Amino acid sequence: MDQIKIKVNNKSLYINNSNNIVGEICIEKNGYIFFPDEKWTDFVVVILSWWNKKLRYFKYLKIEERLDFDFMDGPLKNIDLVYLLSLFT
Repeated sequence: MDQIKIKVNNKSLYINNSNNIVGEICIEKNGYIFFPDEKWTDFVVVILSWWNKKLRYFKYLKIEERLDFDFMDGPLKNIDLVYLLSLFT
């Protein structure tokens, strides 16, 4: 079975000049970092709150609908429900 993880490096976290928490965050599948990369640095709390909002509506999606999982520099685009379900089964 595939394993999907949202990986945050706690040792990399810091508060920037705008009072945002910044650190390394990525999506990992089966130990292979597939987006964006293992050392990706971004606004961790902002991104996780965006993803949380998207995942709350997951159960209402139709099979043909697609989701974008955003990072500050751009999204993991057009993830369809069938693909997203396949990651978790």
